[in-house]
Amino acid sequence: MPAALSFIRASAPSGEFEPFPIDRAQVLEGAPNATVRWLHVSAPGTPVYYAGLWTCQPSRFTWTFDANETAHLLEGRIRVTDDGGTSRELGPGDVAFFPRGAVTTWHVIEPMKKLFVDA
Repeated sequence: MPAALSFIRASAPSGEFEPFPIDRAQVLEGAPNATVRWLHVSAPGTPVYYAGLWTCQPSRFTWTFDANETAHLLEGRIRVTDDGGTSRELGPGDVAFFPRGAVTTWHVIEPMKKLFVDA
C-alpha cells in the first residue's frame, strides 16, 4: 500500500517560528537570535530526518553538525569556515551540503533564512 502524502505550507507566517537557542559558549560575536519553523521531525526510534526553515541574525558562532545537512539559503548572506580554514560565502539561491561531524564557524553577515533537511 503506498504511503499517504503529507503537505505542509512552507511560507508560514513569522509567528509560527520558535526560538532555536545557540549555546552561549558557541557564540563568538553578536546575538544570533536563531529561530526555526519545523516542517518535519522524525519520530523517536526512527532514522534522523528533520526539515525546516531556520533564521539567524548577524553574528558569529561555531557549529558542529550532528547529521548530514543540505541547506538552501533563501535570504541573507553568510560565510562558513570549516575547521581546516576553508571559507565559502553563500547568498540567496545557494545550496550547501554539510556532512555529519563537520566543525564550522558561521559568520552571518546579513539576516538569513535557510531551508534545511537533516538526515
